[in-house]
Amino acid sequence: MKIDQLAVELRAVLDEMDVTNATLKGLRGQKESILFQVQKVMEEVGIDSAKSNEAGLSLSIKEELVADYDPEKFEEIFKWCSDQNRYDFIQRRMSSAKIREYVEGGGGLPEGLTLSPITKVGFRRS
Repeated sequence: MKIDQLAVELRAVLDEMDVTNATLKGLRGQKESILFQVQKVMEEVGIDSAKSNEAGLSLSIKEELVADYDPEKFEEIFKWCSDQNRYDFIQRRMSSAKIREYVEGGGGLPEGLTLSPITKVGFRRS
């Protein structure tokens, strides 16, 4: 296949992805709005679960704890995780873009941290 043919196929896929992503964004917004309304009604009525045979859905309200931390205390929290041997508490993901910017600005990397090249095909729509 020639590059032009592949580029045309790629463009068609990208355009279809845009339409699909826009649709999904709208649907996610509608879903969140409806869930908010469901929670409000259930709380007003004083129930924490309900079943809709018509919709084929069981609905429930439950409180969930989510982790939050003070960014100024991150080093202490990280050390605590290490002391507890609970590295699973931390999502180990480095920001390649920020590290790349740091290195391009003259910063050095500590032992164990590297920037490795990968080959990617770039594109932009015209």
